[in-house]
Amino acid sequence: YDDDRGMEYGVIDITCNVDGALVECLSDSAVVQSERVKYGMAYINLLGGHRIINVRISADGFQTVTKPVPNSPSSGKFTAHIDLVKKAYGTIDVKCTNLDNVTIQLCHEKFFKDKVRYSQRVTDGHAVFSVCTTDGWAIDLVKVIPTDKYSGYFKGTKHVKKPQTGETVYVEVTLAKNEYY
Repeated sequence: YDDDRGMEYGVIDITCNVDGALVECLSDSAVVQSERVKYGMAYINLLGGHRIINVRISADGFQTVTKPVPNSPSSGKFTAHIDLVKKAYGTIDVKCTNLDNVTIQLCHEKFFKDKVRYSQRVTDGHAVFSVCTTDGWAIDLVKVIPTDKYSGYFKGTKHVKKPQTGETVYVEVTLAKNEYY
């Protein structure tokens, strides 16, 4: 498209089910321009020179959506309809049965073993995690790590099923004592 001064521009035209959602035009993960959804629409005029790779739409309490832009609309139009989905939560209730001062972590065993998604240091051996069930993060492992107070114990792990929305999953872990300590 050309404006009245002869400058080329592209258009990002987004319809969305959440008024107030933030629409961001990304170029190599940097935000180039942004606009809020109003009356179900966000219309962004992109001045030339910016290559848009993705459009990211986010709102509090909703899952963020990133949509690829197949051909950067430096002088054309990209149109998309985005339905944002509310985040939903379940609960993982973890108890260390024999120690009280521990760190309890939730992670994924195979893919993200070193990437802890949730972590709590507790003094009563018990932690309750509110876990987003709609975020795509895989959680299948509970790690219980003794603090320095219990340096004679091994850390413990136990497999866990990520809860469904509204569900509570209970896990008990008993840490083994290092008999050589």
